[in-house]
Amino acid sequence: MKSELRELRLKQVDRTLSKFQSVSQQDIPPGGWIVSIRTALGTTLQQLGDRLKLPYQAISQFEKSEAARKITLQSLQRVADAMDCDLVYALVPRKGSLAATKEAALREKVRTEIMAVEHTMALEAQAVGDVESRIEEEVRRKESE
Repeated sequence: MKSELRELRLKQVDRTLSKFQSVSQQDIPPGGWIVSIRTALGTTLQQLGDRLKLPYQAISQFEKSEAARKITLQSLQRVADAMDCDLVYALVPRKGSLAATKEAALREKVRTEIMAVEHTMALEAQAVGDVESRIEEEVRRKESE
């Protein structure tokens, strides 16, 4: 029952994250989103600072921190709110889905285990061979557990 619930949760999260796949492929503007959106809106550092009740130097520091990928989510959220924007935050699987990520990790673990055994057996002149089919078989067995 636990594995069924985990599988259901995996599918639910995958479905939600699939909406972010195309966004994750987009490049971040060279100076970061804050400066890009602020300038596109025609807002000065001083104006944005006034909305946040911060000096313009703090806004400049936010922009530099974001460009260096060191800004906190809390600061980014504050700036987004001040520019009437939503902050969208997600961890998007590089392999397309969490299921694919999970399967790749399992496959690599199984491959390592089987190759270690195969190596030991080869040293003893007892190698079985056909490693790829053994890996596939073991992956299928572990996925069904």
